[in-house]
Amino acid sequence: MNQPNLPPQPGPAKPADPMFKTLDKTGPLEKAARATKQGGGGWILPTILGVCILGLLGFCIYLAVDSGNQAEELQALNKELDSSANRIGELEEKLYKTENLLSQKIQSANQELSNLQEQHSAAVQSMQRVMTQKADKTEVTSVERKADNIKNDVGALKDNIQTVDSSVKQVDTKVVDLGVKVDEQGKTIEEQRKMIEQNVHNINATADMLNSTRDSLSSLKTSLDREYFVFQLHKKSGIIRLTDVGVRLAKTKHKEQRYDIEIFYDDQKLKKKSVSANEPIYFMKMGYKKPYEVVITKVISDQVNGYLSKPKVTD
Repeated sequence: MNQPNLPPQPGPAKPADPMFKTLDKTGPLEKAARATKQGGGGWILPTILGVCILGLLGFCIYLAVDSGNQAEELQALNKELDSSANRIGELEEKLYKTENLLSQKIQSANQELSNLQEQHSAAVQSMQRVMTQKADKTEVTSVERKADNIKNDVGALKDNIQTVDSSVKQVDTKVVDLGVKVDEQGKTIEEQRKMIEQNVHNINATADMLNSTRDSLSSLKTSLDREYFVFQLHKKSGIIRLTDVGVRLAKTKHKEQRYDIEIFYDDQKLKKKSVSANEPIYFMKMGYKKPYEVVITKVISDQVNGYLSKPKVTD
């Protein structure tokens, strides 16, 4: 019995374990080509190629620009080197010319010096020959005598120099002694000068003290200077004004030489009773450091005689 042809049954499913997964070693270009062949993703490969071409073009442009800049810098350095070489050459040429000029001047100076020496030597020899020819024996003897006299004079001069030297040494010794004495006198003079300065200082201090005392005495004298006003005061006269003070006689006791009086000053009234004759009455008035003074020298019936004194100087 014929059995019908059945479709092949699928085999068992493969496990999804990554250990069993096959490693795909194809590159991106191969994958792109494979995708193109399979009909999908046809734009990927051209895009990748275009990006690579643009990158290569950009890199080539960068290399071209960089090489141009380096070429310009190298050209500038070459120009500076050429300029430096030209300057060095000019300096070497000037140095060579200067050395030649100095050498020529030195040679010329040496030649002139040699000529002058030769001329001087020739002139000396010529003068010696002339003197030798003219000189005779008598002149030579006279010259020898003069030379002997000169030697004797030189000896005497040496003796005189030695004498003078000894005298100078003695003078030096005296000068040293005199210097010591001068130093001692200088010390004495310095001590005397200090004593004089001290005396002057004491005198100035005394003068200052005297001036201060004189000022004090003058101030005291000024403070003691007073003005006096003599008056006669009647009981019926009421208040009479003496300079800046008012006085009034209140009562008299002729036999006892006593009296009562009222004194008006600085809006104040001072009452004094049973005051004896010649007994001073003192009171302080505003603006004065010294007191005012009222003295009655004589008491008569209903009348007194006296004076008022006040300081001349105010505060």
